Amino acid sequence: MTGAVLVSATNNGVDWSSGDGATWFMYTALPHVTSVSPRAGAAEGGFVVRVSGSDFADTDDLACSFGSGAVVVAEFVSPSEVHCVAPESATGSVFVEVTLNGQQFTADATRFDFVDSPVILRAVPDSGDDAGGALVSIYGIGLADSAGLRCRFGEEGGGPALIAQAQWVSTNRVLCT
Repeated sequence: MTGAVLVSATNNGVDWSSGDGATWFMYTALPHVTSVSPRAGAAEGGFVVRVSGSDFADTDDLACSFGSGAVVVAEFVSPSEVHCVAPESATGSVFVEVTLNGQQFTADATRFDFVDSPVILRAVPDSGDDAGGALVSIYGIGLADSAGLRCRFGEEGGGPALIAQAQWVSTNRVLCT
């Protein structure tokens, strides 16, 4: 059953009262989570995670849970999408769940991986033609084999940057094209 119902109470099991004003309770369907994007992010948190699913509603208590840790306020986008800012977390896998009332969470959570941010040590070669096309090996620490693996050439906030596909070789090396 979904929808709004009037709330009332009785002291004797017979006479029901809702007081001077009407108080309503909203029955909603439990939301479902089908995917998150990105599926992994830095353990430092602070980035937006798009949660896709169904039966999301714009309630005062709309929130996302990242594992057994932090519950963060969610931004309602549509009945099939909410946005949540990932909290700081230890590295590892957690399940992302959504609640409409701050108490009951989705039962069909989706996995999210908190990972260490990679540390870049060097690029080989360290120069190339401005037309692109060079195969560049990036050496570093903590390079993860993930669907979101990319290389960026250019300063953050310093004008346009080139984002390139990356091929994972090891936790210490990726190839960028």
